[in-house]
Amino acid sequence: IYYKLLYHVLHTTVADEMGEEKFQLWLKNPVYLHSVGNLLQNKTSPWWDNTTTTQVETREDIFQEAFTLTLVELEKQLGSEVSQWTWNRVHFVEHPHPIGKKKPMNKLFNVGPIPSPGGEEVINKIAFTLNGDGIYIARSGPAMRILLDFDDIENSISINPSGESGYFMNPHYDDQAQMFVDGKFRKQMMNTIDIQNKKIGVWLFHK
Repeated sequence: IYYKLLYHVLHTTVADEMGEEKFQLWLKNPVYLHSVGNLLQNKTSPWWDNTTTTQVETREDIFQEAFTLTLVELEKQLGSEVSQWTWNRVHFVEHPHPIGKKKPMNKLFNVGPIPSPGGEEVINKIAFTLNGDGIYIARSGPAMRILLDFDDIENSISINPSGESGYFMNPHYDDQAQMFVDGKFRKQMMNTIDIQNKKIGVWLFHK
């Protein structure tokens, strides 16, 4: 609800001055994140007025219009039961492969899309571009999560966003993806004996 409302507040407020194309570019620019807070708190900002109408709109008018649009669109997108408007239905992580950028190769090479927690400007920053469609595909996030105690390095834990292997038919190509989304970790193999005891195979490199 928040992100859909935020989009409509911003679109209704500034798209009339910027134009649609520049507005969409603005949403992809860090300037948008730095300016939203000041805009929302300034009830006398000239941006609130819709230049395409004859009356002068206030911040309250814009929020009312945006909230109505938000409810209508979310009901159409996710159904009439508000308890079913859950984040995992609209926010996804997908790890694209260069070949997977063209359909239907994405089904073979890409990892995901996987419903994901996190979001834009939160502690679990899985950032996306705000949009009117209400489907948010992550465009950035942690490259790795790692927890370690330098006094007990052999018990450190970590997780990758997808897997260890870059070969799409390897079982380790995507075997960490769901764990990463779920906030889970695995123990790092830091000790030679530990590695030897738990190895599942050997790679031989020939000249």
